[in-house]
Amino acid sequence: MPPAGAPQRQLASSPGYQATASVRAEQAARDALPGHPLARHIDDFLTDLAHANKPRNTIRAYRGDLIGFAAHHDGDTAELTAAPVRAFLGEIAGQAPSTRKRKRAAVASFRKWAVRHDLLEASPMDRIGTIEVPRTLPRPAAAADIAAVLDAICSRRPRKDVPLGVQRDRVLFETAYVCGARASEVCGMYVEDLDLRLDDEHARLHGKGGTVRTVLLDDRGYLALLRLYLARSGTPPARCSAPPSTATAGRCPTTRRTAGVRSTAPPPMQGSASTSSATPTPAS
Repeated sequence: MPPAGAPQRQLASSPGYQATASVRAEQAARDALPGHPLARHIDDFLTDLAHANKPRNTIRAYRGDLIGFAAHHDGDTAELTAAPVRAFLGEIAGQAPSTRKRKRAAVASFRKWAVRHDLLEASPMDRIGTIEVPRTLPRPAAAADIAAVLDAICSRRPRKDVPLGVQRDRVLFETAYVCGARASEVCGMYVEDLDLRLDDEHARLHGKGGTVRTVLLDDRGYLALLRLYLARSGTPPARCSAPPSTATAGRCPTTRRTAGVRSTAPPPMQGSASTSSATPTPAS
């Protein structure tokens, strides 16, 4: 989080432009591989990923993976065979399976792109075995540690003099914990994504790939804190009890383009610590 007073980063309104701008700033495969025959094609491949609105983290990771792979192949793209891929995967054999699988996917995507652009006759990735990632259970943080972090923001029963912004931050972080949500999911929530009808309280989270999942809210203490915050912020209760078809009409980009409807409701945690440069002042 940047320090208070630091200049705010200007984000574009279009996700595609954000991805393109990010790649242009980091895309220097030509600089990392001066004179290498693959450098120009790696840059072109990453640019196409940006134009396709691929996640910036994916593009950044693929850039590093392909630069590492290029160290095992000195020829042009048309001369790519299975040998340098095996050498590359052999070099990273000691890394985590998930990391090795991503690196293999980066090379496979690049070769598929090269075939599509007539730079390579056929991709040899069919000769390279896939990498299995074992399924493991997540390792959550200890409940006592989470409680200590949340209480450092403010109490679940805040005093009346606790600033609304501090209470908002408590709601933001506790929502992420209670729902098991990603930062992007909880920061993208709208008031209409909450259904606080008695004995049927739940939240709708919009995740990667346009997926929507519903999370039951059964923590009475959290619900009391959430209702208190919404009441203090002047949110009408009716906005937290709309059926899913109505609640998502104003926030879903696809529906917005189709129906010409745009929600004027700000996210309940808009301007939180995750999007603001100011650090919240802890209160008891």
